Amino acid sequence: MSGSSNKTSFGELSLASTRSRKRAHKANDAGTLLTDVSRLALTLAAQIGSATKAVVHEFLAADPPTTSIARIVRVCRVSKCFARDVSRFEFHISSSANVLEQAIIDACEALVGSWIIGGSDAKENNFKCSRGVIYSKRAGGGIMPDKVGGVWMRLNGEKFDEDSDISVSVKPVPLYVQSSHGQQRCSGEYVPVAGRMANGFPVWEHIRGRCWLYSGTNGMWILGGTDAQAKNFQCTRG
Repeated sequence: MSGSSNKTSFGELSLASTRSRKRAHKANDAGTLLTDVSRLALTLAAQIGSATKAVVHEFLAADPPTTSIARIVRVCRVSKCFARDVSRFEFHISSSANVLEQAIIDACEALVGSWIIGGSDAKENNFKCSRGVIYSKRAGGGIMPDKVGGVWMRLNGEKFDEDSDISVSVKPVPLYVQSSHGQQRCSGEYVPVAGRMANGFPVWEHIRGRCWLYSGTNGMWILGGTDAQAKNFQCTRG
């Protein structure tokens, strides 16, 4: 896991925990001492977006799983990071090692929050809530909702179901094309064509209606004219 700035190694997390040892031993919230392993769990949670599953494996190897998850639950209850799910994670203390591993991943991801689509009740609560009518199963981790990836959960009666058809995307914006040395007719402003897709991507039309910007059948972006439009953009050149 070395050689990449966006990946976190267990050694780096351990170093972060060591550096904060004095602060950890001085911390006393509701009578609970934040131990080194608990501090390490919080460090892992803060970096879960870039940490790989191998990091969690090494974390489990460093301490008995039942002890690890118990400490994570205790610390998170004290810090009020995800009080909403404490009971669910406590259940995993007596579960198998594989379930414990997933519980730790879930606990860490819960610390960094998820993107949620909610209604007026969420607004009235100043958005201090953990669920809405739709929420991202994957933690946000500082990533915008259209980039977070993963599956979204949809409220269905009294339970949430995975819905792979739910997606979040950014609305296409006007684009400007400049071609100074040839095909100048293609230069100018292009606006998104409402409701129009070509080969799975949006289509932009020149404001004068003479050219279109579209994705061809070969996956390349193309500037084409009325002949391309007549072919419903099923072409590889413009």
